[in-house]
Amino acid sequence: MDKKSTLTLIALLALTSCFSLGIFANANYKVCGQGFDLEVAKTNADRSKGLMFRKSLDPKKGMIFIFKDEKPLSFWMKNVPIPLDILFFDAKGALVSTQTMEPASPLVKDYFLPQYKSEGPAQFVVELAEGSIAKFSKKEIESCRLKPLPKIDETVEP
Repeated sequence: MDKKSTLTLIALLALTSCFSLGIFANANYKVCGQGFDLEVAKTNADRSKGLMFRKSLDPKKGMIFIFKDEKPLSFWMKNVPIPLDILFFDAKGALVSTQTMEPASPLVKDYFLPQYKSEGPAQFVVELAEGSIAKFSKKEIESCRLKPLPKIDETVEP
């Protein structure tokens, strides 16, 4: 293999790795009327990892968890050393409920970790830096929507 072919192959492998790691899986969303750059988690592996091991989170960044169907959802904080605000949205993008999730000691066994549950069926979940919810006005919370609605396709795992 010549040098040019080798470099092309290396570049393609690097690009493929970036996509499989989710590096390019970011999207812009409006949450309660404010713009955020959210990392997209739509596979079970991405959702399990979530924001683990992040030592900080930019106030205009976060993560969106996309589920194939609307249902009651429950989240926990494992290996996430920073508090997060969590917002649950239904299939139409309307806010279902919000909470602030607190970090747990890494010594706590999984089955003892606090559960953060939606107050009704939800299909989309957004995690933002702690204090984000408090920055929304009362009017923004009352009419809070997730826009645009994430696309549910074959890449979204149940």
